Amino acid sequence: MYEPRLSINKLKRNEIKRLFEKGERVQIKNTKLYYLGNGLSISRFAILTPKKLGNAVYRNRVKRYFREAFRINQYKIKSHSDILILVSPDIKNTNFVTAEEILINLLNKAGIFINEKNCIRFD
Repeated sequence: MYEPRLSINKLKRNEIKRLFEKGERVQIKNTKLYYLGNGLSISRFAILTPKKLGNAVYRNRVKRYFREAFRINQYKIKSHSDILILVSPDIKNTNFVTAEEILINLLNKAGIFINEKNCIRFD
């Protein structure tokens, strides 16, 4: 059965600067999450990867893993927020499962993630 793909709304440069200046920050394993309520009906997401992480192919792969983890779990975010993830160079040899675990742990630590048992699922 075909399942429609939810889109991800990306942050622009000036919105990322605003997150660095005014947003709240949590950190796990040197990976940081900045978040701030945006007053919109959607959550927006961005990810930054340093060049020390690896070549462009690997950096883009890590971005895809985090973007997909966000897309799958975006309905579990409590408030409509702007979310920025700053990936650490220590996150070498990651895969999708690791990226999703890091994202969920960061969102839990920030207090903006709804636990699975409290979610309404539409299967």
